[in-house]
Amino acid sequence: MLASVGRRWDAIVHAFHEKEIGCRFQMMMERIRELLRGPYVRLLEEEVARLRAENRALMNSLLGTAGFPPVEFPEAPKPQPLPRLRKRSWHQIQAWRENGAARDTALSFDEKSSERSNGPVPHS
Repeated sequence: MLASVGRRWDAIVHAFHEKEIGCRFQMMMERIRELLRGPYVRLLEEEVARLRAENRALMNSLLGTAGFPPVEFPEAPKPQPLPRLRKRSWHQIQAWRENGAARDTALSFDEKSSERSNGPVPHS
């Protein structure tokens, strides 16, 4: 009896350590992705800013050739962080779907009753 409890305990401890190592590995991989993605995104943003400046210069050059004064472009908008979306529970999603279905059936019933020339047909 005690031997089987001891083996179970060893299995539980072993599984816990495997999960802990797996979690640490996942956290480490996420940090590596963030570190690698940061410079790449920064390079893309710098490239976009360079291309915008080049486009402004080309546009003003063409306008100057045509005899128009140069145009001052507004500064590019700063990127805004995306709002964090709230996760909905399953019962919230189900209630939302039920309300939508009830609304759709009510609309379709109203449309059908308005299509009838003599009004709604009574049920016997």
